[in-house]
Amino acid sequence: MVDTTNGMSIIAGLDMLILPYKVEPFGRVLLEAWLSNTPVVATNVGKIDKIITDCKDGLLVYYGNEEAMKYAVIKLWREKKFRDSIIREGKNTVESRFNINKSVSALEFLYMKAVGLSQNRKV
Repeated sequence: MVDTTNGMSIIAGLDMLILPYKVEPFGRVLLEAWLSNTPVVATNVGKIDKIITDCKDGLLVYYGNEEAMKYAVIKLWREKKFRDSIIREGKNTVESRFNINKSVSALEFLYMKAVGLSQNRKV
């Protein structure tokens, strides 16, 4: 039984996450999929191509290209080694690029820059 109150548990229960979005500004659900060891197929819209590296940590297709979407889904479904690699790299991506320490450091840097302080100076 899947706990429907927790999106991560739903995503973790999927064989893959397919995002056929026409518009997507960021794609937080991609990060949740990667954390859940769920491979991702998504349309190349918004900032998705800045998050997913095609054929490394997910698969990208152009919005509206149904044949490409079908091919990507079938490829992930049939090729276990490839799917396992996508899952592993997705987890690596979210852990290395989208973690709390990097977010705090980036915000601290922006704050210091905004108020005109040097990076070495404590607030």
